[in-house]
Amino acid sequence: PMPIPVPMPIPVPMPIPVPMPIPVPMPIPVPMPIPVPMPIPVPMPIPVPMPIPVPMPIPVPMPIPVPMPIPVPMPIPVPMPIPVPMPIPVPMPIPVPMPIPVPMPVPVPVP
Repeated sequence: PMPIPVPMPIPVPMPIPVPMPIPVPMPIPVPMPIPVPMPIPVPMPIPVPMPIPVPMPIPVPMPIPVPMPIPVPMPIPVPMPIPVPMPIPVPMPIPVPMPIPVPMPVPVPVP
């Protein structure tokens, strides 16, 4: 029997050369961010109290002038008292004797 003719193989085209990949550069390392410090809290200002009003000073009245004192005259000297002489002693009275009682008169009958 006649051999079955084998068809000629379809030529496979040469593969298109794949270009070498372009090397990707290593990424530049990004430095760690410097930490920003927390802001220091500003304290609330202490309130300044309102000044206490100073009252107006009370005017001091002019002093009343004190009159010059009236001069007191020198006292008139009192003379020394004249000494009174001692009294002369009066003698004790002589006692008077008691009177003798007079008897009552006896009534005389009338005639």
